[in-house]
Amino acid sequence: MPAPQKQYRVCAPYVLLKTATQDGPRFLGFTDGNLVPADVEPEQIEHHLRTKQIVEVGKEAERLAAASVESEWQQATGRLNGARAALAEAQEELDRATTAKEVADRDKAAQERIAAEAASRATEAAAAGNKPVVRPGAGGRTSKTG
Repeated sequence: MPAPQKQYRVCAPYVLLKTATQDGPRFLGFTDGNLVPADVEPEQIEHHLRTKQIVEVGKEAERLAAASVESEWQQATGRLNGARAALAEAQEELDRATTAKEVADRDKAAQERIAAEAASRATEAAAAGNKPVVRPGAGGRTSKTG
């Protein structure tokens, strides 16, 4: 008893297959869910199986499970890529904020140093007896500064 011939079902939106018609061999289009005619050449069957356009009847569940796994993988990959992009943006913002903080720290330190030097000069002037410094001003007048 010969082995039963395998049957295949189209699982792509549209597949073009060479098959026999009453007018001779022709290419006919088959849509998702149609059975593949038994007279389709084995090379065509192998090509369409490889490209996942047809599936062996009875193995549709395996194909659906594989498609589900593929879909989950694509979604996870998309989320991962999105998270990486968000992380890169956050890192750039952190770098900008860190630079701004460093500049502000330098400015604040310079301002505090200037204020400390001014306070030190004032203290030195007070310790020196608070003697006024006479400088010639505009129009030959003198001004007193301390």
